[in-house]
Amino acid sequence: MKPIKVAWICHFCNEDINLELNLKKKCSEMAPWISELILLFEKQKEIELHVVSPYPTITKSKFIVKNGIYYYFYGIGIPFWGRDWPWFFKFDYLSNFIFNKWRVKKIIKIIRPDIIHLHGAENAHYSSSIIQFKKKYPIIVTVQGFVSFTTANKTFLLKKRIKTEQKILREFTYFGYRTKKMGCDIRKFNPNAKLHWHQYPIHKVKIYQVNKKYDIVFFARISRDKGIEDLLKAVDIVKKRKNDVSIIVIGNSSKNYLKYLKELCTEYMIADNVIWAGFLPTQDDVHRIVSMAKISVLPTYHDIVPGTIIESMFLQVPVVAYGVGGIPDLNANDEVVKIVEKGNVERLAIEMLLLIKSKENRSILAEKAFIKANEIYDNSRILPDLIKAYKSMPSQK
Repeated sequence: MKPIKVAWICHFCNEDINLELNLKKKCSEMAPWISELILLFEKQKEIELHVVSPYPTITKSKFIVKNGIYYYFYGIGIPFWGRDWPWFFKFDYLSNFIFNKWRVKKIIKIIRPDIIHLHGAENAHYSSSIIQFKKKYPIIVTVQGFVSFTTANKTFLLKKRIKTEQKILREFTYFGYRTKKMGCDIRKFNPNAKLHWHQYPIHKVKIYQVNKKYDIVFFARISRDKGIEDLLKAVDIVKKRKNDVSIIVIGNSSKNYLKYLKELCTEYMIADNVIWAGFLPTQDDVHRIVSMAKISVLPTYHDIVPGTIIESMFLQVPVVAYGVGGIPDLNANDEVVKIVEKGNVERLAIEMLLLIKSKENRSILAEKAFIKANEIYDNSRILPDLIKAYKSMPSQK
């Protein structure tokens, strides 16, 4: 039987692709769940997979074939230059990503897929390109998260992302989802949505046998939405009971926001308690440092089931988090994550302190979380779920 030709529109970067493209200026690792998902398609014959992705460090489109997967990378930003548009003249946003849409259209015309699969409606720089194919191809959209639920200040760029995301959620029919809450949220935008369950794979986590060097680790995009400001307030409270409390923060942030957070630490008198590790190039680098912490804390204001929590569970580092999105589902049968009501910083601090002080409680929670993670996140189920979704899509040819 002829394989189904599926074109993914997504974005990702990894070291293997950097090597294949032989670039002087490499792209930092990004969206590792896409890289892991691609690997699942290398050893099957039912789907012919074509991956279409922007690559921020190239000026001309690149095509490679690796392990039976077809890759099409296109440059973004200023044509022929290989750099992003300057902040004071965001032509890509002002033009509604006209160049990116044109580049993707050319690639899709070459592929002539049976199905297009968009990964992530929230990333407007590539997700906006899907609109032009609405009446031409069967399309499934997998939701990675909801930028529409952000609590950040609505800048022009953010408003553009939200508008693009909501247009996609309202105008398309078939969606991939991975938690009950996500399914409900999709249907808030689109009551007629047809939902297809599938998880994203989890990178095989190496267990590091290291000494505990930090009390707390935060690893995520550093933003108010991810709860970093609440966490710093909680550390201030904890310090009154444990003066030498230590926290390491891993992740990206704008210079201005990082400056604000450091000023906040000075105001709280916890500047000496916080280590800013910045962005680390690989997941393995992140996991090694995470393993050195007694607890992982993520007081995110909205999310699905964050990779931070899943990876912490596999690393056997106990988690404290706000009970938003699909996070409470983890505790359906037993407590595997300490959950706190969103915005309750006092309770967040109490739960953090209790775990920091009790090695026994940390061990119990970590063991239960590790077992739960292995039960839920079984990568062997993902490929059959996706193939089933593709086969159920109506043909437009």
